[in-house]
Amino acid sequence: MYLLTLVFICVSVIVVVRSSGIGDPALDQDWAVFKETFHKNYKDENENNIRRIIWENNLKYIFRHHHKTRFGENSFKLGINQFTDMTLQEYQAVTNIGYGRKSISRSSAGKLFQRPLTIPCVSSCPDQVDWRKKGYVTPVVNQGSMGSSVPISAIGSLTGQHFKLTGRIPSISTQNILDCCKNISYSPEGVFRCCVSLGGIDTEEAYPNITGPCRFKKENVGVTCWNYVSVQKGDENALKVAVATVGPISVVIDAGHQSFQLYRSGVYDEPSCSSTRLDHAVLIVGYGTDSNGADYWIIKNSWGTSWGMEGYILMARNRKNQCGIASDASYPLNLLKNDVVEQGYPSSKRGYLYEILGNKAKTNGYYKRQKSRKMYPSKPCYWLLVSCY
Repeated sequence: MYLLTLVFICVSVIVVVRSSGIGDPALDQDWAVFKETFHKNYKDENENNIRRIIWENNLKYIFRHHHKTRFGENSFKLGINQFTDMTLQEYQAVTNIGYGRKSISRSSAGKLFQRPLTIPCVSSCPDQVDWRKKGYVTPVVNQGSMGSSVPISAIGSLTGQHFKLTGRIPSISTQNILDCCKNISYSPEGVFRCCVSLGGIDTEEAYPNITGPCRFKKENVGVTCWNYVSVQKGDENALKVAVATVGPISVVIDAGHQSFQLYRSGVYDEPSCSSTRLDHAVLIVGYGTDSNGADYWIIKNSWGTSWGMEGYILMARNRKNQCGIASDASYPLNLLKNDVVEQGYPSSKRGYLYEILGNKAKTNGYYKRQKSRKMYPSKPCYWLLVSCY
């Protein structure tokens, strides 16, 4: 697909290249710096010229956007990154955006999010939340071209919940998911279902990033998952409560726009974004409001730190579910009652855990079961959901 796209570009711009040289001579030094910064090595002079023309066209788009920003028409800035020498179609192909472009059809396998009744955020959530400051979030990674935004997003939620329980973040194998989870439906929910089916996800150390048949071994599991929760579709208020009370949340968004390709900073507000045609999985790690009063979500991407704000983007919040930020949001349930003991949950915090789980956790013999390390109670309470089933 990438090769066909390149051939099409060659045919469409070769006349321009031959008739106008290799672009604006005033940009020669900038072009050299770009290639050195992003380690661009083209196969021959002809490809170099083609890339130069595409790069300059993207620069013109960036300059036009900046001009509008100066007059208050935009709330975010664009900039040069690793995708600036690519057309929009190439950017989508390289990042695998569009590979799972879909209209939302939520699975009924998970549980529907319920606003917790015993947590202070019931009536009023904090104005600002950033789970990075609490240790819940791992460093930004670069998915490359293997189409792994969905596993990476899901792993962010899984490890965040594991940290909440144990104070530790394990290194989880993306390759385990790619090899063993064949029907993930281009959504983190699919990864959570696979995690339930397998009995967990192996650590990266035990399952290195070498493509091959499924090599999952339960004894090498780094995180477990016994169900997941789907946040109400399109409800940004419910999503805010989930982020504030649960931790990092996996979401799928529409990222197939040139403005997203070249995003640099500020609150991303793209009117042409779709709330139903989604193509890229990311991780919400917080939210807030900027000095101009614009509400935003803090989004961790998986394209390395040279993209956006060191790998992050602030996306518009309370803008009618823009880019589908609340259309496909979910998080895993990786806590069973016996995890309080088996995974080393500090005894000093168990009282708060019982409060979250609900009073039934104390009245059904749960505490005695834990002290004797017996099997799971037959009706476990859902993590961060008060009701017991």
